[in-house]
Amino acid sequence: MIRCLVTETLTAQIKMAGLAGKKLLVCRPAEKPENVIVAVDTLGAGIGSEVLVSKNYSTRQEEYGVDCMVSAILDPK
Repeated sequence: MIRCLVTETLTAQIKMAGLAGKKLLVCRPAEKPENVIVAVDTLGAGIGSEVLVSKNYSTRQEEYGVDCMVSAILDPK
């Protein structure tokens, strides 16, 4: 899992059926903020939220057809 900060939302005109009603978030990893990860949000995170993003095999790829997914929203310090 990767600790990230949500910086913006992403809008898509066409999504896969499994992504209908789900938000796409642009996340910046805490350790490498110059990198960008696009993750599916099923929990309701928003801009400015600190989240944990699951990658690859730890996500539910069959259901959503994605590589990265928000797995947790972290409490503010």
